[in-house]
Amino acid sequence: MKKLFNILLAVCCLGSFVACDDDVENPYATESSISIVAAHLDFSPASSVGSIHFASNSGTVTATARASWCTATVSADSVIVSVDQNTGVSGRSTVVVLRNGSDSIQVPVTQRGIILSVDKSEISSGNAAGSDVVVFTSNMDVQVLSAPDWITTSLSGDTLEVSFTANTTGHIRRGYVAYQSGGVKDSLRVQQADFDTDIAGTYTFYYSDDAEGPQRNFSVTVSRDALRITALGLSIPMAYDSDAMSFTIQSGCYVGRYSSYYVYAAFQAGNYWTAYNTMSTLTLSFDYDDVEGTSGTFSGYLGTTAGALPIDGIILEAFSSNSMTESADQGPLMTFYRPTLKRAPVVASSYVLR
Repeated sequence: MKKLFNILLAVCCLGSFVACDDDVENPYATESSISIVAAHLDFSPASSVGSIHFASNSGTVTATARASWCTATVSADSVIVSVDQNTGVSGRSTVVVLRNGSDSIQVPVTQRGIILSVDKSEISSGNAAGSDVVVFTSNMDVQVLSAPDWITTSLSGDTLEVSFTANTTGHIRRGYVAYQSGGVKDSLRVQQADFDTDIAGTYTFYYSDDAEGPQRNFSVTVSRDALRITALGLSIPMAYDSDAMSFTIQSGCYVGRYSSYYVYAAFQAGNYWTAYNTMSTLTLSFDYDDVEGTSGTFSGYLGTTAGALPIDGIILEAFSSNSMTESADQGPLMTFYRPTLKRAPVVASSYVLR
């Protein structure tokens, strides 16, 4: 019983000590000679000015910004903070340090990056004159920098009207409207073509037998649904995208019979090929210049990661049965490395192949 009484007495004394300690002032505590009343330092990408309002009971307050794009100047009980235009898409931040003797306070400064996007990256049309509208989303004013002489533009707020004359060149016509928002530049592609007169028809198909071999060629025909190799009696299926004015070829597509073989298309990328899958695609896009004429370029990648390899060849793989399987695989019938299509210029005394 005596032991229990002693424990209770000790606890009570400890409680009294703690309670008494709260009433004793800390002799080492000091009050800062400077305090922040208000700060307005969240900036748009444009060059801007903000302020910090402070209170000080004595001494002289100085201010310093810790980034070259930001300056701070003390004026009475305020700090005037100026930031340069942020020309990038990434936001940035720094601090302004206020000092009064040995006291200091850090105030954060943030500036947003440029936001710029459009509802479309290209305009595709037939050969007739026409127009289209592009809508921008940006936190800075947009400016049109340049456009071909057959394109006129009218910018009103966030809406750009693009007008183009009739295409009477006899071939694909493509141009770019360059624009800028702050320090960010981009362009809108405008293209005109009539499929039947400017894209479809006979081309020379250039290729090499291997990665280092000499260039060979034969005649092919381009239609809306196929690339026809007349000499071999084969036809590679293609899907035409009228908006992009380009074709898509799917790996593993059936291209026809050659002798006793069933032939399927596969893609080569360095030392790898698409084998028996149908997941990879190859794009065939057309362009025109007065020297090369109309050119068809194949592009695509094997794989979807950062290590994806560019496709550099089309393989016509032979099979013993009408199924693209390893058991029926008889090896490549032909491999076309670095394939391209060419058609002579519309007006030229002689055709020069680069």
